[in-house]
Amino acid sequence: MSYLQRFTPSKHLAFYYFYFTNITVLLYYLKLLKSLPFIIMTDVIEASASSELPQSKYVFNQYYLDFLKKVKDHAKRQKETSRTARNVLRSIKKYYMAFNKLSSEHFDFFHEHCYEAWKQYNVLPIATAVTFFEEANRSNDIIFKDITLADVYEIMKDESFVIHQYFALFGILCDPDVNPSVLLELMKQFKMDDELKMKLGALPDGTLKSSLTHLLDVYAAINKKSAGSFAGGVFEDLEETTLGKLAKEIMDEINLDDLQKNISPNMLQSDNIMDMFTKSDGGLPK
Repeated sequence: MSYLQRFTPSKHLAFYYFYFTNITVLLYYLKLLKSLPFIIMTDVIEASASSELPQSKYVFNQYYLDFLKKVKDHAKRQKETSRTARNVLRSIKKYYMAFNKLSSEHFDFFHEHCYEAWKQYNVLPIATAVTFFEEANRSNDIIFKDITLADVYEIMKDESFVIHQYFALFGILCDPDVNPSVLLELMKQFKMDDELKMKLGALPDGTLKSSLTHLLDVYAAINKKSAGSFAGGVFEDLEETTLGKLAKEIMDEINLDDLQKNISPNMLQSDNIMDMFTKSDGGLPK
């Protein structure tokens, strides 16, 4: 009797049952093994949650990651036609497949490689600041690992105001005297109107006041230069941009009960704004 003759239908079914059962188990373990690096990374991130990361650095990381996502999106749309876009995507894949929002490494990297450039930008006349990212030496300013400001501008020049937004915030958050709770509250309600100008005018002299005022002036200059080409009045209601929305999300993630102890509802009125600077450590409540 041949092998095929001995292989009865019942044995045939038993064979396939055994085969598919074991394949299913194998695939399960392969999937689990594949996810192991991400499990490890999650454990690392959660383990660091108990560390004393200053709130300014946590806020920095949130905006830094959000900007990185925007850079990636622009690069993906241009990868077929732009070598720079392809290089940017390779760098993101190499260095940012995992992003620890509770680490100070991103803040430290920006501070080392871009903070001096930001300090130059922050005191430039408005007309010069508008074209800051177009300058040749921006190729020396590394904003992400293996990604320069020149690279970012090349793939995002049609939305250069977005680069100004994030670059300004990164520099502001590098100043240890800036209270991030004040910054978030301002960004959450960041409308280009007389009320915002009054709030900024009521701030004490310092980085927060001068830098946000500088940013608004840059906005106005870009809008004028573009002859209103940004449909929908993008500069008229900055609260609806990512900056404002993300500020709200960040505030939702922190302890709002503690935050409200530091910021009462009327503190951003001009008569009360000085109250926001009474917190001794200059950061958000833990």
